[in-house]
Amino acid sequence: MAPYLGRHELSLIGRSTMLDAAGWARRLRNVSVVDLAYGREVQVLVPPQAETFILVVISLAGAGVIRNGHDQIGLRPGTVTVVDPAKPMRGRLSADYATRFVRIERGALEAHLRDILGQPLTEPLRFQLGMDVADGEGRFFVEDVAVLAERLRSSPETYESEFAATMAEKNLMTRLLLGGRHNYRVRLEQEPHRAPTTLVRKLVDLIHAHPEWDHSVESLAREAQVSARTVERAFQRDKATTPMAYLKMVRLDRAYDDLHAAAPDMVQVAEVARRWGFVNRGRFAADYRQRHGEPPSMTLRR
Repeated sequence: MAPYLGRHELSLIGRSTMLDAAGWARRLRNVSVVDLAYGREVQVLVPPQAETFILVVISLAGAGVIRNGHDQIGLRPGTVTVVDPAKPMRGRLSADYATRFVRIERGALEAHLRDILGQPLTEPLRFQLGMDVADGEGRFFVEDVAVLAERLRSSPETYESEFAATMAEKNLMTRLLLGGRHNYRVRLEQEPHRAPTTLVRKLVDLIHAHPEWDHSVESLAREAQVSARTVERAFQRDKATTPMAYLKMVRLDRAYDDLHAAAPDMVQVAEVARRWGFVNRGRFAADYRQRHGEPPSMTLRR
């Protein structure tokens, strides 16, 4: 796990010298997910690392306590901690402690933050140790990480395309930036000047005209010559959804039109799904049914 978490040292607590560790790790491009359990009560020491990544620790089971620099936090199931790898970290973990790590490369995260703000950063991004996950973006971050972890384990082909991997990473980074406690939180929460309704209308027209394009919040913001955060807030205000959720809705509608017009012996559901950017057939079927009230195969047969 060292390539994902950096070098760390373990000290076993108790008389036994046996370690029953278990875990797995997967990496997209700028985001990695690691599940790990040591199977013994241990003390962990992580020396300062190069400031090349941010590490989020999601406690899944057991208990413990960690100290990162001068800050300390208790761990229990559901606790989320954003660790600064540049500071030394020391922790004591119970034998039944299990955790999920999310490593995000600092350069990519800060570039995403710049895109959201629409202006350069004046200082490095610094997180506080704890994170509120009771509701809002913090809770959504944890839920989205769980979905990502499950797909990476059961159907990694979901993220084979550059577009799917990039969208998944940017979604997680946005959730972390909006839900975490850091030195840019106030600037993110400041309401930008109210964007005119014509902004959303222009971007909606673009999405409907070319739903097959690899749209992102950043590309839409460049098209409208505003910040990504302005685009996000404008869609929430005028459409009560996010730009990417709106894009998925339009693509699901186009898939419906194609399936409804097609001859069952000439077209396959998987072909239509791929045409509209859905690489995971199971996920496509679930989203399609939620949107249209029936599985795509039924639409094709009608």
